Amino acid sequence: LRELTADKVQAIHKRHGVRSPAGANQAMRVVRLVWNYATTHNPKNAPAVYGENPTAILSSRKQWFKVTRRKTTIKAHALPTR
Repeated sequence: LRELTADKVQAIHKRHGVRSPAGANQAMRVVRLVWNYATTHNPKNAPAVYGENPTAILSSRKQWFKVTRRKTTIKAHALPTR
């Protein structure tokens, strides 16, 4: 985590977003979760060791990919029967 910078987060997010914007967003959400977990469970040294969460750059610069929701539904015949 110490080696992960805002620049690296932006580069990784952009690179993975070419193939799958939704997947890139989800990956950065996981990084944010792990970062927050690490700093919450080690509050004494968290700011000195980890610094600010590097995924915050995506929000501050509005770089999250816009992903539209799927509009498909599961048909009744596709549901399993009991």
